[in-house]
This record gives sequence, C-alpha cells and structure tokens, in this order.
Amino acid sequence: MSQRCACSIPLPVYQRLRVLSLLEQFTLGCYGKVRLQKVAYFSEKECCRKVFTFRKAPWGPYSEELADVIEQLLSMGLVVAGPLDKGSGNRYELAAVTRGAFSYSRWLRALSPNDGSAIEDAVKTYGYLKEEELIEAGHREEAFRTREFYDTLLEASAEDTIPGEMDLGECDDLMLSLSPGFVRRVDRLAAAGQDFDYSQVQSY
Repeated sequence: MSQRCACSIPLPVYQRLRVLSLLEQFTLGCYGKVRLQKVAYFSEKECCRKVFTFRKAPWGPYSEELADVIEQLLSMGLVVAGPLDKGSGNRYELAAVTRGAFSYSRWLRALSPNDGSAIEDAVKTYGYLKEEELIEAGHREEAFRTREFYDTLLEASAEDTIPGEMDLGECDDLMLSLSPGFVRRVDRLAAAGQDFDYSQVQSY
C-alpha cells in the first residue's frame, strides 16, 4: 500500500506542472501561443492557487511569467513546438519522451484537485474555439474592458512553496522530472550512452 505524506513543492516546479497539465488536455497539441495564453488565463481565474499574473495586452490577457515557463519547458525538452499546417504560429505539445511517461494531470490533482478540474474545464470550454472567438471571449471579460493596457487583470498570490499530499515516490518523481538540473544531467547521460562503444566491453 502506498504511503502518502505531506510534501512541499517549489513554486517554479508547480508552475511547470500547471502548464504541462494544461497541454496534456490537448489531444493534438495547443495551436498557437495566443490560445495557450488565453486558455491558461481562463483556468487561472478558477484555480485556488493563482501562480501567474496576467495583464491586459492588445491581443488579450497575457502573462510574462507563463511565457517564461513555456520557454523553460521547451529548453528542458518536455514540450516541443512545431509550425502549424495552416497559418502562422506553432503547435505546442508534450514531447514524445514525456507523453505517457508521467500523468501531469494526476500529479496536479493530487496536489490540488480544484486546480486540476479548473484546467480540464477551461480546455473543454475554450481550448477548441476559433482563435477570433477565443480572443473575443477574453475581450468580453469585465476586468479587460474596464482597465487600461498593461494593467493587471489577475494577480499571482501563491507562496514560494506549494503544500500538498502525495505518495512518497511520486513526490520525488515530480521534483526530479520538472527540475532543469536533473533533466540536463539525464540528457548528458543519454548522449554519453549513444557515443559509447559497447563492442569494447568484455563479457564474462
């Protein structure tokens, strides 16, 4: 029987988990940064823990922190971006090596059931709207209509660490798999293994 314990997750790890959980809900990836920003905004509104600050931008609610996390996940190799078949922009999705290896949504629900549900509901409601409809949904928000450009629409309020309860092993897996230093070391080990000449190893 697995043993659950109190754990404390650093805010940057939790932010990465939130974005990965969101992307996990898109069967074929999220089409464009605008869509990713808007769906994240609508989910953030309903989450108990506000971990991203969104401001009013000409194209809708926008979070610089969220944009930074997306870049981190791309550089860590956990998310990949490829050009869309039609139009400009990229499709963002979980990297093949991580898809199915971990259930980010399950980890998120273990830490915060409400936040997991908010993300799933936002993707179902807004994730597949036409881009014009999605932008219009953001512009209809009362906060968006009544504030000046670059004013804060939604303020991050989470502490530096996120408390929760998880299985001991899962907590370790979460911390390691979403920590850039560990991911880089694993990549270096994998690269070294590819270059190793196994034919020189003697068998006994």
